[in-house]
Amino acid sequence: MSHAEADREQAHRARAKLARSHRAMVYRELGAIDRADDLILLRLGRVLAVAQPVRLRHDHVPVPVLALLSDAMNIIFGMAWFEPAMTNWSIERLRGWLVIEGVRDTEADGLIIDLLIGMNGSSVGYEPRGLQTIPGTADFVTSRVDTLVSRLGRFHEDGHYELIRLAGTHPPLAAATVGILADYATGPLAGLRKAALAVLHDVPADLQIPQLEALLDERPASYTPRVIAALERVADAPAAVEALQRALDRNSKGKRGVLLEAAIERLTMFALAPLTTGRVSADIPIPPFEPLVDSPLDEDARAGLRAAIESDRARWLGIIEKERIAEERALATGTPRRYGHSVHQAQAEAANADKALAALAEIADYLGGSAPYPGWDKTRTLAWLDTRKLSALTDAQLARLGVNLERRVVSRIRTRPDGGVDPRAFAEFLVRVGLTEDEAHTLVINAYFTEWSAPQFTSTQMWGYFLEYPTLFDIVLGLASGTAPSAYFDHRGRVLDILADGPLIAPKYLPTVTGLALGEAKTHRIAAQRVIQNRGLAEGIVGQGIGDRNFAVRRVAAEWAVGIGGDWAVTLLSAALEKERHEQVRATLLSALDRLGVDIRAALTPEGLLAEATAGLAKKSPDALYWFPWEELPECRYSASGEPVPEEVLRWWITLAVTLKDPTGLGLIPLYVRTLDTNSQQALGRTVLLSWIVRDITGPDDRQRLTHALKKVSAWVRRWRNEFQLADDESTFLFGDEFEMLEKEAADLHAQSANAERGMVALAGGIPGVELAATVREYMRRHHLKRLQIEALMGVLSLSDDAEATQLLLATARGYRTKSVQETARRLVDAVAARRGWSAEQLADRMVPRIGLDDTGSLSLTFGARDFQARVSDALTLELFDPEGGVLGKLPEPRVSDDLDLAKASKATFASTKKELAAFVTAQRNRLVDAMCEQREWTVEDWSTLVLAHPLLRRVSRGLVWRVVDGDIVRYVQNLADGSLVDAAGDSVTIDGGLVTLAHGTLMTTDQRAEWAGREAAFDQFRAEVPELAADATELAGRSGAESESFRVRSRATSRGWKRGETGDNVNFDEYRRPFSSLGLEAVLLFSGSSLPEESIPVDIGEFGMRRIDVAGRPIGAVPLAEVPPVLLAEMYSDYLWIGEALPGKP
Repeated sequence: MSHAEADREQAHRARAKLARSHRAMVYRELGAIDRADDLILLRLGRVLAVAQPVRLRHDHVPVPVLALLSDAMNIIFGMAWFEPAMTNWSIERLRGWLVIEGVRDTEADGLIIDLLIGMNGSSVGYEPRGLQTIPGTADFVTSRVDTLVSRLGRFHEDGHYELIRLAGTHPPLAAATVGILADYATGPLAGLRKAALAVLHDVPADLQIPQLEALLDERPASYTPRVIAALERVADAPAAVEALQRALDRNSKGKRGVLLEAAIERLTMFALAPLTTGRVSADIPIPPFEPLVDSPLDEDARAGLRAAIESDRARWLGIIEKERIAEERALATGTPRRYGHSVHQAQAEAANADKALAALAEIADYLGGSAPYPGWDKTRTLAWLDTRKLSALTDAQLARLGVNLERRVVSRIRTRPDGGVDPRAFAEFLVRVGLTEDEAHTLVINAYFTEWSAPQFTSTQMWGYFLEYPTLFDIVLGLASGTAPSAYFDHRGRVLDILADGPLIAPKYLPTVTGLALGEAKTHRIAAQRVIQNRGLAEGIVGQGIGDRNFAVRRVAAEWAVGIGGDWAVTLLSAALEKERHEQVRATLLSALDRLGVDIRAALTPEGLLAEATAGLAKKSPDALYWFPWEELPECRYSASGEPVPEEVLRWWITLAVTLKDPTGLGLIPLYVRTLDTNSQQALGRTVLLSWIVRDITGPDDRQRLTHALKKVSAWVRRWRNEFQLADDESTFLFGDEFEMLEKEAADLHAQSANAERGMVALAGGIPGVELAATVREYMRRHHLKRLQIEALMGVLSLSDDAEATQLLLATARGYRTKSVQETARRLVDAVAARRGWSAEQLADRMVPRIGLDDTGSLSLTFGARDFQARVSDALTLELFDPEGGVLGKLPEPRVSDDLDLAKASKATFASTKKELAAFVTAQRNRLVDAMCEQREWTVEDWSTLVLAHPLLRRVSRGLVWRVVDGDIVRYVQNLADGSLVDAAGDSVTIDGGLVTLAHGTLMTTDQRAEWAGREAAFDQFRAEVPELAADATELAGRSGAESESFRVRSRATSRGWKRGETGDNVNFDEYRRPFSSLGLEAVLLFSGSSLPEESIPVDIGEFGMRRIDVAGRPIGAVPLAEVPPVLLAEMYSDYLWIGEALPGKP
């Protein structure tokens, strides 16, 4: 393009932009334009219809009107979520446009309803925008319900949602459309049901019940559960029961009658709950709260505030200097830089810190409540200061810290590390500071429902707030209509936490919570079950669920009964098993009874298994199994009788496992597998697991590619046909050429591999532990991005009784690169431990592998004609000896007289055992360090059996000093490589009783430390000392400001078991963490930060601190260091000093 052409193009764009801005002013001020000018506007619409695409389409609305509406939304509103209100528009003006364009007055109302509701792109839960905001729409529709009913069939899908939203904002419209809402609330579309039920909840019961009762008779029996669900939510429970009873009198037989009887029983139970449990009440008192009070900053608070700002300023100046050095290095070497901080941003932030320091006295007076707001320009830096450095500030002072009264926002709520402040006190105080009530309450809600504010309020803290402001929480649960906080997230779990942890619950929540507790969706099931159990209603609800007509509900109820346990559960599930005919439910019941200790062998006879398989295979097999190599199934035999297992049984087990979609087989598949002899278990497990892995790591075949393309194209056709009202041939033409692209897309995806069939891996638990662990470990190494598949393999490990598999599961639970995998492993470890009656630590002790070595720590290797020995040395390496006892560096090449297969197998065994030994030593050494930090206790009997008698663990622990407490007697002993014990003088000793822990210097006298220090051992127990602490200190800065290098910090941290912290959206992290789950604590090392993928960059070390963590490992809040156990504090602070040591020559 020439310069002249470019200038013309630029001028054209400028004129177009100006024209658009002029039209935008017209649309924004439409109410001020005389109605006589409507003809001019419609002429503009005709021009626009020719000049640009018309966004809206309707067969009967004149094109000029559609063009004006489309142009208005495109120009003044832009992206949908930024659209302002059209409050200057009116329905009468819109009607006038239609009439001018020739629409008959009798037809105009229907077209207006189409435009304002039926064609809307709305979704319930979001703020209204665009055409939704034209005043008077709700009243207009309320007075024309008959016209509305006639137009419903023409509505786009979102139009139905818009009608529901509008009814939720206008009670007269909800009352007038109660029949429509009842249809939505009981219809087949789950989204519409949820939205309509929320609106119906506020409609008077005398209007709801007749509509819903009529639907019980008019709709097919398949609709009955949904109608019942709507009736259960009616505020007038006795009236709802009466309606159900009348319906039962009319329909007492068949499926409908059973469902009605169960609903009446359930609602009666809910109604009686306040009287029977004492934990349900319709009148819950709102507890009082202590308001926040302003107070002046003392000297410590002022000094802390200055230090925090100066630290922030120094950080930004350091970034500027590092960026300057990095740029010079890049220019000198000619190496481009992939990322880096913005120098401009760093300079701006440093300047903001300077402004805050200059106005510090003014800011301090404002935080103390004695001076007005200094302005955002001076306080901007305060919004991002680290709260841990401001421990001297009160909660009221912290609440003011992030307030921006100029922009009417608060960056985030800040609380002291000890927490405990009522959120109502924060909201009330922020209103006093200058925010509106809506602004203050929005902040509190976001601080609880999202992770954007830190730290979050706990569910216990929110109890009073929940009682005083229930509407928003009801919206989240679907019990009220309105806009939920961050509506694109599902926050029901957070509300369920409040309901579970509060002392009482209102009856209105019970039907909704029960539906979640027994529902097919797993997301909130456990949280909802906790609510029900805490209210004493679990047994009644489970009893109802076991008898439900929906087989999925029966399965969930059976699993829930196992968690409750007791003779009651055994009786309930045994009776259910006698009547149950559905294969999946029978599987769940058998597994549940087995876990409750019931002998179920009578249900697992060869004849019974064959009959079950025949019945199951008579139904349609899952399409997803078309690829499975059925011809490769091994010949298997039952362990009890030795008779062969029919192929139908094996096929059914695999089919059922895939249908269950649970890698642990819900406990039943492992029971089936254990009916086989050992060789059959191993052969079947290998075939299934390897087939699944091969399927998973290979790309999709032709069938998958075509299926993927068809699904995508069908979805596009439906969406575009609905939105643009395309004919069948037109929509097919539009997407006829997309198949090739979509097939290629499918070929590039691994998601269509074998994740959908992950349930079949439950048959692999019988594979020998060494082999299973090696297979899973290799898969994890090669395919670490396949999170769901790795989580499935964790389930297989949990089914194995062998130590090697359990140790890999334990190692993954202690730390893994993907958080969800680690959490899955941790959950499975707890399940395995509970199944065996142990704690997680006891499981780890009892499942320490021997990696194939005998009691002497030796491994026999044979070439047939010659035998070799491998033994663990004092250096914890594997040494090799020839038949004459001579030391070998490696196994020799086989001779002619040797067996080549045996020689090859021996070499492979020796190589794998060397690797396993190295991994074993590292893992067990770290476990012993954890045990020392946590001061774990063993009985002498367990210690002698699990540590001293273990051929490898006694060698790893060689030289460690142990503290033995027997009553008032405290002794210190050291174990040798052979498991024997000596005292400080080297004399042999024996221990008969007491409790054993690993000794530590912080718990010993100076003389005792001197006796034992300096001896060779796996790690130093006497190096670390408890640092000096201020009474309320939450962090230490022994290495703060030290200059290091990112890879050096990472290497040192990971060698001591520290893991990098969480990364945000920009894949940056600025801390290393060392969790101790059994104590609910973690150590934290802060530094200036690094990004993924990591590069070698200069970093500054920050502070050291300790945090509380929940059972999932999520941080809760800082811990005063004085409350940390002394051994843990000493060791972690020692790690911090070593990891954060400055580079040679650096400060």
